[in-house]
Amino acid sequence: MIRTQRLRLIPASIETLTAELSGRESFECSLGIPVPENWPPELYDRAATEYSYECLKSNPEHSGWGVYYIILDNGNGSVAV
Repeated sequence: MIRTQRLRLIPASIETLTAELSGRESFECSLGIPVPENWPPELYDRAATEYSYECLKSNPEHSGWGVYYIILDNGNGSVAV
């Protein structure tokens, strides 16, 4: 994980991608933070998530070299952006 004063960058893993593909509620539990109703962001659709999952499944050692989740830590808590 990469952390700044206001942001965290969490590398996608098989577990987080599986949770994301299972639905927003599972994804929130996996990340431990709220995920906005309008998730996923533009240009990051289910096909992209499935592709990332398959890539990591085939090459688990590549975790940290692909998708990262950006988490905003503000005074009111944290949220995926």
